[in-house]
Amino acid sequence: MKRFCQYLLFVVLLSSCSAYTLVENKTLNNADFSQYRTFRIAPADGDIPRYLSRTDYQNITNAIRRQMLMRGYKESSASPLEINVSVSVRENIETKDAIPPTAPYFYGPRASYWRSYYSDAKLITDINKEGILMIDMVDLRNDKYLYTAAIGNIVDRADYKIKDIREVEKAVSELFKKFPVRPTVE
Repeated sequence: MKRFCQYLLFVVLLSSCSAYTLVENKTLNNADFSQYRTFRIAPADGDIPRYLSRTDYQNITNAIRRQMLMRGYKESSASPLEINVSVSVRENIETKDAIPPTAPYFYGPRASYWRSYYSDAKLITDINKEGILMIDMVDLRNDKYLYTAAIGNIVDRADYKIKDIREVEKAVSELFKKFPVRPTVE
């Protein structure tokens, strides 16, 4: 019974961990979101990056739209509250020191320079891509930034594509986790 309880606790803890990392979450300029009843998502206008398909962009904006609707906002093309969406994919190169701290000793002329020569030598251990989904909310009437949030790991490292629609929903849900307005509808 004790083993079963430990296993159950482990499963609960594992399932509560998110695969997405909230990189940034800030309310700016003392924004009061209670004065807004509507929102609009900025159109892409052909500015979709090469690694992002039109379908990926639609999946992301639809997930953002659902989050805003759950919080009681209505979508309107005349809304002063505009949501700008962007995705950035950057390449991460992970390295380790080429020479371990306890390296071999040399005699003769090489002994005087080998440590300085190899001090910054690195071995590449992994190359991967990380996708970051970012949203900015702007008041177009007053030309003020109101809110910004970013979440990492939106790109599937296996094929460097945006994750499937279920994963996009989870990522956007995590992106809105600390948004100042709580959901009124689940």
